[in-house]
Amino acid sequence: MKRDRVIKTLCLGIAHFIDKNGYQAQVYQKHGERIRYLVPDVTGQTEHFRIKYDADVKIVPKSKLGRLWHTLVALLTYRPHNVELYLTGYMALPYALLAKITGRNLIVILRGLEFKSHRTTWYYALILKMSDLIIAKEFYLNEGAVRLKLGHKTHMLHNCVPCVSDVVPSYADRNIDLLFLNTPRRMRHVLFLVDVVAKLLERNPGLKVTIAGFGVLDEKYNSIELDYQRDVLHKIEALGLKDKIELKGFVRNAPELMSASKVFILPADVIYCNYALLEAMSCGCVPVVADGEGARLVVEDEVGGFVRTLSVPAFVDAVESALQPEMWDRCSGNARRKIDEEYSIESWYAGICNIRGQI
Repeated sequence: MKRDRVIKTLCLGIAHFIDKNGYQAQVYQKHGERIRYLVPDVTGQTEHFRIKYDADVKIVPKSKLGRLWHTLVALLTYRPHNVELYLTGYMALPYALLAKITGRNLIVILRGLEFKSHRTTWYYALILKMSDLIIAKEFYLNEGAVRLKLGHKTHMLHNCVPCVSDVVPSYADRNIDLLFLNTPRRMRHVLFLVDVVAKLLERNPGLKVTIAGFGVLDEKYNSIELDYQRDVLHKIEALGLKDKIELKGFVRNAPELMSASKVFILPADVIYCNYALLEAMSCGCVPVVADGEGARLVVEDEVGGFVRTLSVPAFVDAVESALQPEMWDRCSGNARRKIDEEYSIESWYAGICNIRGQI
């Protein structure tokens, strides 16, 4: 790949442009690269974040034909060196075919449930075999690509985030005690989380708790496990907690919400480099997480947070320990240091440059 000209990248396959996309757009721009995003904007949030990050984002029609037409036009007029394709949905194959037909480097990014369904694995496998490079964001995704005999072109590159601020609010300046901020899904055990919160509120009725990310609370939302989200809301109401927990849908101000929170909780099966977890730690939240995949690579137990088995008493004790001012001060500082030293957005950029250099 020639380095004496501006590298141009076209990003396809994301439903909307939000903070985590903005982080990458900014680091590309900082290093003189150009990246353009084509986004159908399923939640209506893209314009806000496009302006926030001054990013090159084009909102395209939601119809399949409209998206294909805009993709073809972008490939022929923007003339990118690379196409970064997030492997999401049945539009992925037409995108991949257009990238290869027009002679672009095809970099496929695995980020979630690509190998969870037998109905889609064969379809995604076809796309992966067409790709020049595969980037897996989590261990089980890397293992899935290896099982397909694609290990020779698959690389691990975990999520990273920028440092939110050099100065973070103190313990006393944070008015939310416990925060969950992720799309509620079965693999994140949010029904279990409600049991933890119920016990915490029983022991300390004055605790301030926020659970955010419910698509079903938004006018426009991603259709991700909506029945499960409704089950969580029904359980909260059945336990009489509706007026004791602040419930939010998609939030535009995630760093502000995290900076106002003391403890960030994530009882998920996969902890490794969850974006919201990294953001929260960068904001100085003390993490309390399940002992899921990669948990101890991110959270240093009782040094920069707490790693616990999925047990209500264990999580309750960990949250109460994290809320002790002296413990919070120590863990908060260590959590921020962990992000700065191992999960900075600059390290992500160095990683993707190294990977692309192998094309």
